[in-house]
Amino acid sequence: MTVLYKVPENFESMTIPDTVDTIYNFAFLDCKKIKEVVIPENVTVIGKGAFINCESLESIKLPSGLTAIEARAFRDCEKLKDVVLPETLELLGEDAFMNCKSLDRIVIPDNVNVLGETAFYGCTALSEVKMPENIKYMQIGFTKHEIEDFYEEEVESMDKLLESVFKDTKWLDMRK
Repeated sequence: MTVLYKVPENFESMTIPDTVDTIYNFAFLDCKKIKEVVIPENVTVIGKGAFINCESLESIKLPSGLTAIEARAFRDCEKLKDVVLPETLELLGEDAFMNCKSLDRIVIPDNVNVLGETAFYGCTALSEVKMPENIKYMQIGFTKHEIEDFYEEEVESMDKLLESVFKDTKWLDMRK
């Protein structure tokens, strides 16, 4: 197992070596100049805040074997527009794409069973969202809620969860 721990803040692009399988917490923290990152196919985890405040990052190709995007991984990547989540993804942590103001479309793969609170909060351009029907948990606060509980209760409860995850997006506004 090889972990990428920290990248110098002045990099404008980076190809991560094929030997890396984990991008550690805050590895690209405040790399404000970085526009492009190539991630090798064997990376399975993108750690907490890994790309936080990479305000020039425009697009990123995620590896096909990725299983987890942890909390705040891409938070405040304001220019990030194109993200394709791989089918192997199971966890999308809280605040994962918070304030990615250029992100306009997202397809959440069927394997995702945990969708963190405010995962897309502040993604003001987000106008198209495809969610899996079999999602098991959406997180709100520090608690995971089973989705089936909300189908049995009032629809209003499901709307509250969606509002928590997609707050301040065009997509949520269009649902109202």
